[in-house]
Amino acid sequence: MDGLSKEASKQGELWGRGAREYAAFQEPSFAELWSATLDAARVEVGVRVLDAGCGAGGACALALARGAIATGVDAADEMIAIARARVAGAQFRIGEIDELPFADCEFEAVVAVNALQTAVRPDRAVSELARVCRVGGRVAIAAFADPAASDMGRVFRAIRGLFERPPAGGGPFALSDEASFRALIDRADALRFESMSDAAYAYRYPDMETALRGMMSAGGTWRAAEILGEDRVRDAVRVALEGLRQPDGTVRMTNRFRIVAARRVGGSD
Repeated sequence: MDGLSKEASKQGELWGRGAREYAAFQEPSFAELWSATLDAARVEVGVRVLDAGCGAGGACALALARGAIATGVDAADEMIAIARARVAGAQFRIGEIDELPFADCEFEAVVAVNALQTAVRPDRAVSELARVCRVGGRVAIAAFADPAASDMGRVFRAIRGLFERPPAGGGPFALSDEASFRALIDRADALRFESMSDAAYAYRYPDMETALRGMMSAGGTWRAAEILGEDRVRDAVRVALEGLRQPDGTVRMTNRFRIVAARRVGGSD
């Protein structure tokens, strides 16, 4: 992964391990969240949009369907390979959200969906999202809201509970505090806050095994498995998911996300 920082290379490696399963079992549940974030960024016909932390390219596919000109960037080369194979018409590059490999003002809209919490330097990452957005364009960032309002919280707590000394930070919920999330935007001189909204979205799996494979494919879960052992983490995740099994055998998770939209400013703005 040439050109990436050590930290981004590690993130790319972790997310790349389960890329195919993540694309197959996790990303299908993200369509509503992607659409809401594209709406917040005002992505429509002819708009040049960047998806920072694009994964396997699902949001770019939706942007193309709107008539936009879509580009995606991700630190996991396995994710980028899948995106290139399945999303014809979009451009994809390997890169990190803290140091985006694009020129100033290259896009009219920039989105980052459930990706900013993986940044080593979140403030720097937000500044980068703003830098590559043209003046007057929109930046929209989506992240998990309160873990108590998301079923993903029970999976996070199950894994965290395996550690004798739980790691610092909030993992997937690192940006769940509303005031901290808003402050992150306010500290970026080139952005002006426009809106913040919360909504719940459902993750649906046809059976327990598919749900388990989806959960285990995430980079954070792989990191825990490196430390604690894959079998131990898998067993904890399975127990956490049992409470979400429906009478017909399907598994349904309801997760609440927060979307913040800001306008790129400059000059006399």
